[in-house]
Amino acid sequence: MKIIRDKSGVSYVLNGEFDNYHVQQVKELCRYDIEMTHPKIVRLNFKQVTFIDSTGLGFVLARYKQVHAYGGELRLVDVPDAVRKVFMLSGVFTIMKQENTKEKVL
Repeated sequence: MKIIRDKSGVSYVLNGEFDNYHVQQVKELCRYDIEMTHPKIVRLNFKQVTFIDSTGLGFVLARYKQVHAYGGELRLVDVPDAVRKVFMLSGVFTIMKQENTKEKVL
C-alpha cells in the first residue's frame, strides 16, 4: 500500500488481491492514520486491485463509518470492473462517491 497526502486529504493506493490476508496487512495502519489525522477526504484507490472479497468489502465499509463519524468523506477511486461489480451488488455506490484519475500509479 502506498499513502499519498495532499491539501484535500489522503489517498491509500491498494494493490493485488484485496482479501483477508491483504486487509490484515493494511487495516490497522489505515485505521490509526485516519484516527490521528482526520482528513477531510479519504480516497481508497483500487486501480491496481485485481480481486476483492467480503473482507475487503468490510474494510471499505468500516473506513466509511470511521470517516463519516467525524464528518469526512470517503471516495473510491479508479475502481476496476471486477471490483465495481462487487461494489454495485453490495450497494456501496449508494453511500460512497466514485472518482477516476488520469494519473498513472506506479
